[in-house]
This record gives sequence, structure tokens and C-alpha cells, in this order.
Amino acid sequence: MANDKVDPNVQDYSNKYGEETAAELTSTVYPVSSQEAYERINEFRGNSRVYGIASLAFAILSFFFYPYIAALIGIVLGFVAQRKGQIALGAWAIGICALSIILSLLVVPVPL
Repeated sequence: MANDKVDPNVQDYSNKYGEETAAELTSTVYPVSSQEAYERINEFRGNSRVYGIASLAFAILSFFFYPYIAALIGIVLGFVAQRKGQIALGAWAIGICALSIILSLLVVPVPL
């Protein structure tokens, strides 16, 4: 008799688990002031700027001395700089190093 009042178009969820699992699947967010976040970002970027400048220095050095070795070091440091947040500086260094290697292969033949 009790089932006579149940609408057949409404799905019965009484036998299913209805817990919300979103809280367990997401990371915990801690409140941070905007000034503290700004200081953390600047500290992180300040350390990575050294890698970007060093990669750019090796890129320019690779045009004049030891093009293959200096360019490879510059490319590696460029990727490290990009990973640490200096995306543009690292990309420029990688591009200049690649150009240096290509020009070195065209201008200076590799001894066999």
C-alpha cells in the first residue's frame, strides 16, 4: 500500500551510497595573504633568474668559444630556467644555442 504513492518516474536512491567524495579527492587549500604569495613568487623567480642569465651567457659564449660544448650547457640551463619560471629567458637562450650549433655545423666542418 505504501508503494502506491511513489511516483514511478522518480529514481530510488535509498540503496546507494550518497556521500560526497570531492573533499577527499582535492588538495587542501590554505589561506595565504596576497602579500605573502607575492613574496613567495618573487623569491622563487629570483633564484631562477640566475639560471636564465647563465644560459644566455653560455649561448652568447657559444658563438665565439667551444660552440658545441657551450651551446649544450646553455640549452640545459635554458630548460632549467624555463622549469623554474623564467620561460622567455630560457626560450631565448635555447634558440640562440640552437642557432649557434647550426651555424657552427655550416661554417666550421666537423673533423672526421
